[in-house]
Amino acid sequence: MKKKIVKKTVKKARNIETFLALKNAGKSYREIEEITGTDHVQVYREIAKLLPNDETEEYKKHRADIFAEAQRKILVSCTPKDLKKSSFKDKIISTGILFDKERLERNLSTNNHSILFSLVEAACQSRGEGLIVDQES
Repeated sequence: MKKKIVKKTVKKARNIETFLALKNAGKSYREIEEITGTDHVQVYREIAKLLPNDETEEYKKHRADIFAEAQRKILVSCTPKDLKKSSFKDKIISTGILFDKERLERNLSTNNHSILFSLVEAACQSRGEGLIVDQES
């Protein structure tokens, strides 16, 4: 029975890809219906599920805070019992990924570059070498 579910999911995904490709090629919903044999209303519904909406925009505005909250929930949920389970590792990895994503959303990831640059510059100066910087980039 699982094979049927997987096949149905794969077929549906291929249909959506086809619908999107045809829509992006400038086809109308009725033309897509003629090409694929899927009712134009169903084509519209499938495509509409993928389009951004007001919730998407709200999510994007608060994405860094959402990442931070997800990170907090993961860390709070870790108990001493988790230390004995392999899923604990997954929670820590997830926390790290969410932390990185939060920093990206807050435009803090560039700090890593300036820190690295400062370290390289200090190392060059301690060796009596100048740091060559490409002025064109």
